[in-house]
Amino acid sequence: MSVNAELAGQQAFQLPGGNLKQVLGPQITAAASITPTFAIFHVTGATQITTIVIPWAKFAGQIIIIPDDANGQSTGTGGNIALASTLVQKKALIMTYDPLQALWYPSY
Repeated sequence: MSVNAELAGQQAFQLPGGNLKQVLGPQITAAASITPTFAIFHVTGATQITTIVIPWAKFAGQIIIIPDDANGQSTGTGGNIALASTLVQKKALIMTYDPLQALWYPSY
């Protein structure tokens, strides 16, 4: 990944504060592996998510997943997620990535 592409990825993940940044990304359809492009995004579909691709090399931090569907949304441990979760419609799930363990840790 080029330095400019990595910087662009990092800027997309800046949380609101002293600057007005768009942090809500486009909706993502659930799949075994998803690649978030923003820190906050909605997810739809019933495929279990087992891998969340980190936004850039050496990433450490959080993303917020907002489940849109009423039933069947979940995460599993087959990839880089530490603990399986059943997503709750309209309840934000905070995922924290620990680069030392190379795992995402869910808030519920």
